[in-house]
This record gives sequence, structure tokens and C-alpha cells, in this order.
Amino acid sequence: MGTTKIGAEQLRGVARQFPPFFSEITPNFTTPNTQIEATIKGEFFTPDMTVFGNGFTVNNFIFIDTKTVKFFIMTAGVDGNYGITLDNGSGTPTVKNNVFTVSQGNVIVPTLADWTFVSAMNTADLNTPGEVKITANGQLARVRWNQVIDMSRKWRVVFSAEVSPFNAEITALPIQNTIYFLNEGDNTTWTNFRFNNATSGRHYVGDSISALAVPSVNITSAISNTGILSQTAAFYTLEWDLTSLKWYNENNVLQTTVNAALPVGNLKFEVRTSGFNVDSIKYIELP
Repeated sequence: MGTTKIGAEQLRGVARQFPPFFSEITPNFTTPNTQIEATIKGEFFTPDMTVFGNGFTVNNFIFIDTKTVKFFIMTAGVDGNYGITLDNGSGTPTVKNNVFTVSQGNVIVPTLADWTFVSAMNTADLNTPGEVKITANGQLARVRWNQVIDMSRKWRVVFSAEVSPFNAEITALPIQNTIYFLNEGDNTTWTNFRFNNATSGRHYVGDSISALAVPSVNITSAISNTGILSQTAAFYTLEWDLTSLKWYNENNVLQTTVNAALPVGNLKFEVRTSGFNVDSIKYIELP
């Protein structure tokens, strides 16, 4: 049996420090100009690890153990989605973008009790607030959030999407990886946002747009990347300002604005995915 590189280093007595692994931050949202205590879960944390807020201030770092740290966050006065950097001295800091939302208004995150399964098989893990994770390769997970999206007020819906580990080794992804906005009364489609596409066996999380129209036309991500099966989560913000629907990319840059006709009544939010995990889901009622 061969010896791995890590095993060889252990035999030689060489201590190897792995980069921090980021799992989650809780809470992951607050209002502008606010101080809150936050907790990060992950792996390979150290007592002397540094935490940097990319857009907010971090104070009073407390090391709990190698999997948990706490600290205080002081947010800036500007709405946005911000990242965090963890550095444990390994030489490779871990940067996680768009993991913390700062927003005015009422931020609502779905929990397990807020979802309804629409597909025949319960092929989604909904146990973590704000997350929809597939549990079987290639099987459609279709879940509907019971939260009503009020079209008489301004709002944002934010989420991120990344290829599921169930699909990390295959060469073809199902096309059905889409966020739907449904009319509340009859669950017909008002519009939808497809966050992956497929061309010649290549599959991407899109960062630009080719079409956006309301109703009943996909907000379809254009293919502009060259890699296969991007493992980097892409973050999306969809914003309704009473007259138009806007899409911002993960750098909070406005991509497209559509003057959209009002639906009949309010909306519901549905996730249909068979190749991606969707997380950081939030509905924000703006003032």
C-alpha cells in the first residue's frame, strides 16, 4: 500500500496546517449600522486565526474550538451582500463571498416547516434554514416556499447556487435547475430564473444574461465560461421595485432591468433542482 503525501509528512513528523474550511455563519443577515454577535462553523480553526469582514468590521474574536469561532460584526450603512476571509496561517486564506446580507427592511429566511414538497419523491434536504440540497443524483427536487411575496411593495430575493457533490463527477447535468415565481392563486408561472445551462456536455453557473422577460419567459444565463462543472457558488439578487424586475450578479452589479406587468395577486417562490444546491435563500421586504 502506498503512502500519501499527507501520510509521509506525518511519518516525518512534519506538522501541516490546512486552510480554514468555512461551513456557515449564523446569523447571516442584519440591518445597516448594527452590531451583532456571529458564529462561524467549519474546520481547521486555530486560536490565532484572523477573521476579516469584506464590507463590515469584525471585533472581539473568540476561539471556541477547531470547528467554531465567535466574534462581533459591525455593519456598514450600505445594503449589500458581503464576504468574509479566514486566515489560520496556512498560507492560503479562505475567502467566502456573499455569505452575509446587510439590508434595510424585514429579512425572512425559510425553515423546514416553511417548505412544501411538490415532487412525488422527497429528494431534498431542507433541514438547514435557507437551504435546499439535493439528496439523490439526477432526481428532481421540487419544493415550494409557503411565504407570500407581496407585489404591492418593494422586495428582494437573494440566493446562491452551486453544483451538488452528487453531480461533481458526472459529465451531464439535468437542465431543470430553476427558481420559479408562481402566481399565488393558481401556481402558474409568472417568471423563472434558470441558474444553469448546458452546451456540448459543459455546464455552468452563469454570470451574465441573455434574456429576461415577464411573464413566462426564462431569465436564462448566457454561456460565457470555459470550464466544466464550476464548483464556485454564484450569488444572485432579484429585486422588484413596483414597476420592474432587476437582476444583480454576485458582485452586486445590475445586469438587466425589465418593465414587468403585475401578476394577478401575489407570488410564491419555488425551487426545482436536480444538479445544484441552493442556499443563502432570503426574501427581503424593503421599506
